[in-house]
Amino acid sequence: MAKSNIESLIDKLPQSPGVYKMKDEEGRILYVGKAKNLSRRVRSYFRKQNNRPMRTQKLVEAIADLEWIEVGSDLEALFLETNLIK
Repeated sequence: MAKSNIESLIDKLPQSPGVYKMKDEEGRILYVGKAKNLSRRVRSYFRKQNNRPMRTQKLVEAIADLEWIEVGSDLEALFLETNLIK
């Protein structure tokens, strides 16, 4: 069985600081977030959790694509996230 597009993207995530964008099937950005460790943070969305808020579950169900930008520090990630949200 072949991995889904999202699973293969998650496998490529680095363990470095950065910003991630979650997109729907039409390429619209659903969410922008920052992480000290991109791999760990993005994977956390896809783990089975019984107490996950409904809005987070709906977000995860709508994700069709992921993009990320690696940066040198958590502070750089914070600035980049702020600029991307603007």
